[in-house]
Amino acid sequence: MLNQFLIMGRLADNPKETVTPNNNKVVSIVVACQKEFRNQDGTYETDFFRIEFWKGLADVALKNLRKGQLVCLRARLENNNYTNKEGRKVYDVRIVGERFLYLEYSQKTKIIDELEEEIIEENE
Repeated sequence: MLNQFLIMGRLADNPKETVTPNNNKVVSIVVACQKEFRNQDGTYETDFFRIEFWKGLADVALKNLRKGQLVCLRARLENNNYTNKEGRKVYDVRIVGERFLYLEYSQKTKIIDELEEEIIEENE
C-alpha cells in the first residue's frame, strides 16, 4: 500500500512546538501552496497545510525551518478517528512529515541536511 503526500511551498509561519501528555515532542508547520490556476477574479488562491513532525525530526524542523523558507516535504496521511463526549464520531486526518528538503540552499542548510540524515536513520 502507498500512503505518501508531497508538497512544495513556503512556510507561512515559524515552527510551533508542543509536547504530548506522553512527553513526545511535536513540531507543527504551515506550508502555503499556491494553486496552479486562477479563480474568477483572475488571482491565484493559496492553500495552507498543517504538517506535524515527531521526535528527532521535530528537533531538526524547530531549529532550522523559518517563515518564508521554500521547502519540499514528504509526508503521510494519518487518521485519528475518535468518539467525542457527545457520542459523535469525529474524523481527524493529519499530515505527518517524514522528510523535508530545503529548496533554497546555504552552507548552513547543507550541514543541517547531514544531521537530518543521521536523525532519520535513528528513527527508522
